[in-house]
Amino acid sequence: MFAVLVAAAIGLGLYALHLKRKVARDEQLAAQQQLEKAPPGNGPPTLVTLYVASDSDATLRKSQMSIVLPAERSERARAVLRALFGAYLQSPSTHPIGAGADVRDVSEGAMVYMPPLLEHGIKAKTEVVMLLVMIKGK
Repeated sequence: MFAVLVAAAIGLGLYALHLKRKVARDEQLAAQQQLEKAPPGNGPPTLVTLYVASDSDATLRKSQMSIVLPAERSERARAVLRALFGAYLQSPSTHPIGAGADVRDVSEGAMVYMPPLLEHGIKAKTEVVMLLVMIKGK
């Protein structure tokens, strides 16, 4: 019985090590994707209206920004969100967000690593089942 428990402990340890390495690879890949620029828009700069959150007085402030938008609708939405993220990442920010904030599409079997205390949101396009694994550090 003791040998079975030791074997199970070793197996779980190896699996945890495998997951840790996979998360590190996925994190590195995500960092590389973050550095890559979105495909440039093919039209003239377009004036877009952003509603920027202000944490100091809990309001939304209307702000206009000129950005080049891609032709495809979903890519235009991403470009507008990235412009909003860019406004939030400027220092000082009225609503600071974590570095590396981005919009990502994930598919079945994908793994996403989020550093501790990272605020996040998920919007599912279809019914979804997720497995959340929290790895406690030292």
